[in-house]
Amino acid sequence: MLQLTVEQRSVDSVVDYVERVKMRIFAQMRVGMREAMEGLAAEAVSQASTAGIQMRTGQLFEDILNSPSVHETAELIVGGIGVKSDMTIKGRTFQGYLGTALDEGYTVPSAVPLSRKIDKAQGTAGVFQFIAANGDTRFTFGHKAIRVRPHPFLRQAKEAFTDPIMEIIAARVAEAYEE
Repeated sequence: MLQLTVEQRSVDSVVDYVERVKMRIFAQMRVGMREAMEGLAAEAVSQASTAGIQMRTGQLFEDILNSPSVHETAELIVGGIGVKSDMTIKGRTFQGYLGTALDEGYTVPSAVPLSRKIDKAQGTAGVFQFIAANGDTRFTFGHKAIRVRPHPFLRQAKEAFTDPIMEIIAARVAEAYEE
C-alpha cells in the first residue's frame, strides 16, 4: 500500500513560493509596461511624422516622448501616453491637447459680429471676442477661420505597436520565472 502525507509546512512553503513568483511577475509587468509605453511614444512620434505633422518647435514630439505613464489598481496595470501640449495660433495660446487636435483636425470659426453697426461703420468682417490666458476679455477685428485637416497618427501608432507591446511584456514575465 502506498500512502501520501501532506504536511502544513509543505503547503505553507508552496504558498510562499507562489506568492513570491506572483510578486516578481507583477514587478516585471510594470517594468515591461513602462518599456512598452516608451516604445509606443516613439512610434507615435514616428507616425506623426509619417502623417505629415511637421516639427516646428519640437515641443509636441518632446511632450509625447516624455509622457509615458504606468499606474495600477488592485486588478489592472495600465500604461498610456499623452499628447497634451500647448499650441499657439495667430498669437493665441491654447492650453491642451495639440496632439489630439492635429490627430482629429480642428476648426476655429471666423469672427462673429457682435454689432452690425460696427460691421457697417468700419467695414470689418466682424468682431471676434476671446478670453486671453490671463483672463482678460479681448476683441479683434477681421479674424478669419482657421481649419486644420486631420493628421491621424495615434490609432496608427497603437495598431503598429500592439504586437511589440505584448512581446515586451511577455519577455519581462518570462524573466520573472527565471529568477
